[in-house]
Amino acid sequence: MPFVRFVVYYLLYLQIIYNTYGKANQQNKRSSH
Repeated sequence: MPFVRFVVYYLLYLQIIYNTYGKANQQNKRSSH
C-alpha cells in the first residue's frame, strides 16, 4: 500500500522537524535542562 507507506514516512518527517524545533525552543526558554 503506497498510501500507508507515504503516511508513515510523512509522520516520521514531521516528528524529526517537531523534535528539532522543540529542542531549540526548550533551549531558548530554559537552558537548565
